[in-house]
Amino acid sequence: MPLIKIDDYFDLVLLVIVALGLVFELPVLIFFLTLFGIVTPKFLIQNTKYAILVITVVAAIVTPTPDAVTMLLVMGVMTVLYFIGVAVSWVVVRRKEKRRAAEARG
Repeated sequence: MPLIKIDDYFDLVLLVIVALGLVFELPVLIFFLTLFGIVTPKFLIQNTKYAILVITVVAAIVTPTPDAVTMLLVMGVMTVLYFIGVAVSWVVVRRKEKRRAAEARG
């Protein structure tokens, strides 16, 4: 019966926690990139296929087990977070446009 060392277990748990913590910051990252004018919602939608490719690779690296079901679950969560980020980006751009229109009027 194979025994798992406590160090190996903690390394795995730490890797998963840190990786998933970073993954859940995706909408915040998109918010700041939009705020600074680096990306737009149009750009994010046009490049969705590349985002899905990157999400797939990251999910494969982050997933602690080699089974496909776990990777697909992580990938699904990351994809939802990406589209939440796109929605946040759209809100930021819309507010910027409203602010500019208000400043132009008066």
